[in-house]
Amino acid sequence: MFFLVLTLFVPMIVSAQSSFGRIAGVVKDQNGAFVSGAVVALVHSQTLMRTTQSDAEGRFSFEGVQGGSYEVRVSGNGFGTQTLAVQIADGQSINVLSTLTPSSIDNEVTVTAETGQAQGRDRIPQVVNIIPEEDLQQRTTTVLAQVADEEVGVSMQKTSPTIGAVLVRGLTEVGVYVDGVRYTNSTQRGGINTFFNLNEPTSLRTVELLRGPNTAQYGSDSLGGTVQLVSRQPEFGFNNPTVRGEFNTIFNSSDLSYGSNALITYGTERFGILGNAVARRVNTVRAGDGLDSHAAVTRFLGLPSDVFGTRLTDTAFTQYSGTLH
Repeated sequence: MFFLVLTLFVPMIVSAQSSFGRIAGVVKDQNGAFVSGAVVALVHSQTLMRTTQSDAEGRFSFEGVQGGSYEVRVSGNGFGTQTLAVQIADGQSINVLSTLTPSSIDNEVTVTAETGQAQGRDRIPQVVNIIPEEDLQQRTTTVLAQVADEEVGVSMQKTSPTIGAVLVRGLTEVGVYVDGVRYTNSTQRGGINTFFNLNEPTSLRTVELLRGPNTAQYGSDSLGGTVQLVSRQPEFGFNNPTVRGEFNTIFNSSDLSYGSNALITYGTERFGILGNAVARRVNTVRAGDGLDSHAAVTRFLGLPSDVFGTRLTDTAFTQYSGTLH
């Protein structure tokens, strides 16, 4: 009876063991030499599963690993920590190579929207358009929505001096954040943002346009993407009080618009202040020499539409703004 039970259950046990996987690897330094005594940790969903150390030839292994997404964190004395993302299936055996570099004060952290998933930075379906301060000054000569000009995957909608939007992948569901604080909200009407262009371009340090499926984490009104407006901040930490300033002017020949801004910063060792004052004027734009071809006197009598005075809405506006940090 004993041998009969052994004959029936041994194959089942072997089969169950074979369903587990194996993660093995070698630890080397930047010169290709083996690193012994390196601490290797196996992490799943931010939970430490087990640890081991590399042998004299830098080898390590984890046996009986269930299928899933793992991080293999390798660290050694005098070396920095390296994190490897590993996807393993049941019964699969994977070999990895870890190359440690001397420890430094800088670390790279990859943040994703997928809970419990470990991915390398080059495998994340996330695309970010970063528009620096220099491009902001060149593009946004009239309204902030012009920031989308010349950017891949995004387009601009400029309805009025205040109403505008940045469209991502043809979708109007684009959330807007100012320094990480939500600027759009549920009381806003759908589509374009009524107050988007009221944000002053000269007060921004950079604009980040997030595209791709990871924008779903920001809510249903960010299905297209998100626009992150990063403000210019005062500088401090100087040994002596420091004053800096700048003065910019803009001019557009298409609508004879013009404007300027004056920015000044003052910083000490523990305190800094930044002030920015802006004024701009956009003049009336009149297509077709200012004549309205749909006017009744033009359609029925063939007379110019301005024979009894202009009928077209004034499109000029003057805007003043100020920022203090």
